[in-house]
Amino acid sequence: MKILVVEDDQDISTLISFHLKSAGHSVFVASDGKKALEGLKKEDFDLALLDILLPEVSGIEILKFIRKEKDEKMMVIMLSALEDDSVVISALENGADDYITKPFSPRVLLAKINTIRRLKRDEKEKDIVSSPTGIKMDKKKRKCVLDGKDLKLKETEFDILFILLSYPEKVFSRKELIEKLRGDDYFVVERSVDVQMTGLRKKLGSLERNINTVWGIGYRWTENP
Repeated sequence: MKILVVEDDQDISTLISFHLKSAGHSVFVASDGKKALEGLKKEDFDLALLDILLPEVSGIEILKFIRKEKDEKMMVIMLSALEDDSVVISALENGADDYITKPFSPRVLLAKINTIRRLKRDEKEKDIVSSPTGIKMDKKKRKCVLDGKDLKLKETEFDILFILLSYPEKVFSRKELIEKLRGDDYFVVERSVDVQMTGLRKKLGSLERNINTVWGIGYRWTENP
């Protein structure tokens, strides 16, 4: 990963940089808030490690810049000697992914980075799914594209297809699909899933065969029908 370390204490920044580089990351160091902002305007980073009490511009202001003007998805961890609850809350409310108080173990920092990275990856995977068959779905935008063209799906059709594509080859019973769609307490006859599936298959055209009916159980998506 490409990481920006914003720290005015040279001993600390050197220690952090050593461990990050040893873990295979590219590291860029800014010794004050102004240099950090200049770097952020010129370069893209996967992660920023921000001290709070910095010369020129505070770490909180840099955090606000990242979230509002740079990249709301960029990972940001605050590293600070400040332990006051109001400071920690301010950092988290302004979009920090984590807050680590000094002094800290470099091994703990690396573990925190890996955890946040995994969570971000999982979150992204849940929002966007795709298939080698040419389907790409974006859950947040409620958009389904097939071979570069928008596929107009009803709300429930979209959700069913998204679930199936998220777990290829997994067989879902009708009850399981209903629970994932609406929750355990949503009352609907299981045959209504079949009606939705019929409409979905028609819209998929030749890819309708990729939705397998597993008799007596339910449905699954397969890449090799």
